[in-house]
Amino acid sequence: MKNRFSLWGIFASLPLALCTMAALAASAIVGTIIPQNLPGDQYVASYGQGSSLLIRFMQLDDMYGSWWFLGLWGLLTANILVCSLERLPRVLKVLGRDNLAVSARELERRHLRQSWQVGLAPAATVVCLARHLKGRGWPCQIRESGQGTLLFSQRGGWSRLAVYLVHLAVVIIIIGGVVGRLWGLQANLELVESQGVDSLVSPAGNKRLPLGFTLRCDGFSLDHHGDGSVKDYQALLTVLDGDKELLNQRVAVNHPLHFRGLTIYLSDYDSFHEFILRLQSQGRGQKKEILILPYQQTVEWRDLLLEVSQVRLAGREPVVRAMQIRWQEGGGATREQWFTVNQPVALAGGQYSLAASQLHGVNLQVRRDPGLPLVYLGFVLLLAGLSVGLTVSHRRIWLLVTAEGEKSVVTLAAASNKKSPARGAPFAALAAHCRECCGVSE
Repeated sequence: MKNRFSLWGIFASLPLALCTMAALAASAIVGTIIPQNLPGDQYVASYGQGSSLLIRFMQLDDMYGSWWFLGLWGLLTANILVCSLERLPRVLKVLGRDNLAVSARELERRHLRQSWQVGLAPAATVVCLARHLKGRGWPCQIRESGQGTLLFSQRGGWSRLAVYLVHLAVVIIIIGGVVGRLWGLQANLELVESQGVDSLVSPAGNKRLPLGFTLRCDGFSLDHHGDGSVKDYQALLTVLDGDKELLNQRVAVNHPLHFRGLTIYLSDYDSFHEFILRLQSQGRGQKKEILILPYQQTVEWRDLLLEVSQVRLAGREPVVRAMQIRWQEGGGATREQWFTVNQPVALAGGQYSLAASQLHGVNLQVRRDPGLPLVYLGFVLLLAGLSVGLTVSHRRIWLLVTAEGEKSVVTLAAASNKKSPARGAPFAALAAHCRECCGVSE
């Protein structure tokens, strides 16, 4: 037996696991209270100069990536592995033992035990019992000994390994989380309608990381409640390789865009005091042109002078639902008209089509997590291990057939690794079937 105060004994102890999990839980609470990954001046403004220095020194501003938080996960992983290695040989020994090497005295000490007399010779009784048990899913091993003939069968022996499957699953989940944290990517990206970007700022803010493609926002839409408050919002994102469109998809909260291992989430939006005008000549093959028009400022497009002169806001939110556009064609008379957002209207006698909307910017979260497949695998194994561990038990039965004159005496004993008040019911039913197959009435 290993010394429980040795290094191995400490890592194999349950108190270490409980203390480590308590430390992780307390750290998670701190990480929830203290905002993560904010600029240093915001911590100074919120907590003061001294507290902000302590936060930076303890890496509480990036706690989930700090060396000590990852170290706690490493300590828990080592504890789980050592515990498993410490206890697994005992389980393998139970599974590999010779269950026919038991004496009649051992069977008599079993809590689940019944005996009855059979009016058949021992050999015939053994054949009858073996055939009956095999038909009920209990294939038997048989051995002759000086005390009689012993039959043994078992079910669910492999269920004893379920706890180690759970341990393995937890270790895989931890490894997946650490891999994602160390080699993954999580960055924010601000994108204005009609504009595209081909790189993003690193989480540390000290360099730009190439995306490998261009991401452009080609549209933004808002859905409102009856009182005018925002109900939902979506952005139309386009992925380009040069001038070639590779993907065009609407994204919303919890409905991200997936491309080349990156997951792009829509997290927030901004509304600007500028307007985006989409103009198109009515001739065949004419491309749509986009103008960014500041509020109450005149912009020239071809032979038109355009200006957004007034707006109507949507309820409680500073979101424009309609705008009045004033235009002048070729030095002629000035005209004006109200436009509903994104509803195209013909201008200049039908020569042009114009659709207008408020200019928005979207805040995107870009993530790449190479450890995610490991996390998914770990959760699958965890569910499998828990399901087996909670529903399947290792059940063993012995039947000792001894001679008593020309008749036989059968002793049935059973054992299970799950201590359940209801475990006696299946045993009683099995004993009743065995008696019945031997021609013994209740």
